[in-house]
Amino acid sequence: LMQFYQQTARGLRKPGVANALAVQQVAIAQWFNWSAMFDAFAEIPLSKSTHQTLFKSWQKYVDRRSNPHERGYGERTTVQSWWALWLMESIADPQKGIPWFQQQITEWLTHLPTTRHQLGENYEMLQLLTRDLTEVQSQGKSQYPRFYQVVIPNPDKPT
Repeated sequence: LMQFYQQTARGLRKPGVANALAVQQVAIAQWFNWSAMFDAFAEIPLSKSTHQTLFKSWQKYVDRRSNPHERGYGERTTVQSWWALWLMESIADPQKGIPWFQQQITEWLTHLPTTRHQLGENYEMLQLLTRDLTEVQSQGKSQYPRFYQVVIPNPDKPT
């Protein structure tokens, strides 16, 4: 349906609409593939306002799908910003980049409580960060797969 709408927009000489639809098609098919999304945002010409709107929409979707504190039905915990969103921002905004992301993470880790009970909502975020960093480091070949299945389970993968 979106392809037909995109063809129609091109036929009506509305390249902005056609390009926005092209980005949305990538987002629907590959929302989880950050490289594909960042490539689409870089390669497909969009007006600044359309780019910002589509990027924020994708960012919110990634947040909803990957945030361990999403409870459904619009109910959300008090954690409004977390490391995955910081990572997206640091990639999208060259002014921020790696130093800004490191600063955000360091600040967050520095201010975390020292016990699990006190960690509250940050506990699952810390688990997710630990699991993701481990997967990145080991390139998906964990040295201790049982440990991570039990201690830091991935809700998207059956155990």
